[in-house]
Amino acid sequence: MSTGTPKQDPRRTQIPEAVDVALDNGLQLLVVPVPGNPYLAAHLELPAGSLGDPAEEEGLAAFTAQLLRHGTRRRSEAELSEAIDGLGARLSTATYLDHVDVGGDVTTLDPKNGELLLAAMAEIVREPTFPEAEIAKVRALREGGIRRLADQNDQVAARAFEQATLQGQLAGRPVSGSVASLRRIDRPAIEGFWQRHYLPQGARLGIAGDITVEQAVALATRTFGSWTGTPEPLPDSPLPPPTAGRRLLLVDKKDPSLSQVHFRIGAIAPVRTDSMELYPYRLAAHILGGDFSARLNQRLRVREGLTYGARFSYRPTTNLPGTAGLVTYVELDLLARALQCSLEELHRFRDEGPQEQELADARDKLVLSFPFRFETPTGTLDQISWLRREGLPRDFLARYQERLDSVTFAAVQDMAAHGFPAGEDCVLVAVGNKEQARALAETFPGTSVEVLSLADLGLC
Repeated sequence: MSTGTPKQDPRRTQIPEAVDVALDNGLQLLVVPVPGNPYLAAHLELPAGSLGDPAEEEGLAAFTAQLLRHGTRRRSEAELSEAIDGLGARLSTATYLDHVDVGGDVTTLDPKNGELLLAAMAEIVREPTFPEAEIAKVRALREGGIRRLADQNDQVAARAFEQATLQGQLAGRPVSGSVASLRRIDRPAIEGFWQRHYLPQGARLGIAGDITVEQAVALATRTFGSWTGTPEPLPDSPLPPPTAGRRLLLVDKKDPSLSQVHFRIGAIAPVRTDSMELYPYRLAAHILGGDFSARLNQRLRVREGLTYGARFSYRPTTNLPGTAGLVTYVELDLLARALQCSLEELHRFRDEGPQEQELADARDKLVLSFPFRFETPTGTLDQISWLRREGLPRDFLARYQERLDSVTFAAVQDMAAHGFPAGEDCVLVAVGNKEQARALAETFPGTSVEVLSLADLGLC
């Protein structure tokens, strides 16, 4: 008779316990204790994303966030960097559509490090000074970054695809803004955005590591407890209707040395993260274009030799519109053939659906890779923070593998038949030279090709 501890089912991940506490000032605290791990991860999510960018000042949210580390009432940018580097810590900002993430991590072999990291986070969020010299420096860096995007054809394709697919929606504007919009942003605009959006009500501070809930509450109260105020709400970006009809766009690089065309074929993502349709969709998407063995890559790379890689990328969300589509690149003279093969494979997937062995393989890959999301305190905090931000049920992560395992073959077949773009209702974006317009028109007879310049995308 065995008396040992039962082995954990590898198909079921034990999700760390997370505790939510509301501080008196309205700041939400999320604590994920990870005993014995000498490491602390902290993320402050503020409702200060790019949805709040005023018209003609796109990129303001990201510009403001990047400036946080460039000087406070207590320290200069150099002094802040020296202090953070001296801890062996990381502290950075990232801007998304609906929030800004001020995040960092540090080892806690010295117990003081955690408090010093949180104090630095509070300082840059609550006391930035936005010096004119630093604004000029960051403007130059951001403008240079946008101009460099013009040389990254995959990024150009992504930018054009998002704008075309989400046309008319705030979510379709680039978070980084444009060269022109950056030049319109001045110090009063930056300071005004910070004053309106960098306030505790609606913000969430996540802490994960070797810390108790009581210790985390005390730490958060010391560093953020005196912070007060309610931010201006971000505008909504409604979920648009499904993509209807076909739209073809060619971004003309005007580059005689260009050797490859990047293209995307896709549409509005047909599922939301709070829908049970998410599970058959993820399985079907993996079969179609999730890895090397997926349908698209096998057809376009392995059998046809047209590309080094083809994938199906998707971004479903709960509160914001998302997109989904095929992503690949080919040599200039292979564009028409690659488009035809892509459409044939998309149609075949819709018409025939997956094979049962493909579903079994995809299910195993998604279920058995899930635990890797929780290998570190940072990864764990990212997952649980995402759960809270999306407004999903508390048991979503704990039941994720179970729900993937319970998806029927019929449900995945039905999703394959109705959930993926083919050629009739889609947006197609290609990044090449205007000469490729002919290949697009021949592949899609009867559909006009819109030619865009890099300036139309705000990249120059």
